[in-house]
Amino acid sequence: MWGLAGPAQAKPAGKRLSSLLRAGDWTIPVDVEGQKTADTNRSGVRHASAGKVALIWGLSCLIRVWCRTLRFEISKDDLVVATHDAPSVVLLWHNRLFIVPWALRHLRFRRPVCGLVSASRDGAALAAFFRFLGIRAVRGSSSRLGREALHELIAICRAGNDVAITPDGPRGPIYSMRAGAVLAARRLDAPMILLGFEFSSPWRLRSWDRFCLPRPFTHVRVRAELFRPSDVARRNEGVEHIRRRLLEINGESVSECSTPSSDPRTPRDAVVRDAP
Repeated sequence: MWGLAGPAQAKPAGKRLSSLLRAGDWTIPVDVEGQKTADTNRSGVRHASAGKVALIWGLSCLIRVWCRTLRFEISKDDLVVATHDAPSVVLLWHNRLFIVPWALRHLRFRRPVCGLVSASRDGAALAAFFRFLGIRAVRGSSSRLGREALHELIAICRAGNDVAITPDGPRGPIYSMRAGAVLAARRLDAPMILLGFEFSSPWRLRSWDRFCLPRPFTHVRVRAELFRPSDVARRNEGVEHIRRRLLEINGESVSECSTPSSDPRTPRDAVVRDAP
């Protein structure tokens, strides 16, 4: 078992708060082979207000400091899987998003980050939060602008990047899994990396996903499992199997989390890591 401390040398990501507030736009265009696309040109995309962005900036700073107090534990085998050096589809539950800054910095650290986030008002706050963590945003979902955003996402991934998806985001139901992640992996012929974070006695928020807040100075057990597209013979059975494995490596009881996998729709939240 290897112990890993939090990101002691974490550097501020993105532009300064003052420049962001002056700009009035907190999403970043995606550069794919020289072609930039800005989601501000799409109708229907919601953006966070200046006041909310300032609040989110403070929250992102707090989370960075908070993560430094945690003691992360990961086995050598899990570390090899989690740092698999190939463009991959990375899966984690929505209620583990608190750990995203640490996970991206220590596990999937070879590329900058870009994210597919819902075009809704809820997604605007998440896009602003990702921006302060250095994650670039592509706005879209299964209900808003999804096809256009998904095409951008595929282009980015084919350029040699990772795609990390919260299969039950952004509004649940908790621990449900849409087939989008499996379909994306098949289409891209990319491996899927399941990331699990088991907390010792975390606080749970009264949100739809029972969002997990690890207590400061506690341990976090990190697990990882790799699936290849060829490992998923049939889509429906494969999606349910991956959902169960993702529950188990997060320390969640499969019998108590009986939410069935959802129908095959595009995943609403994702994070993409850009190639250097």
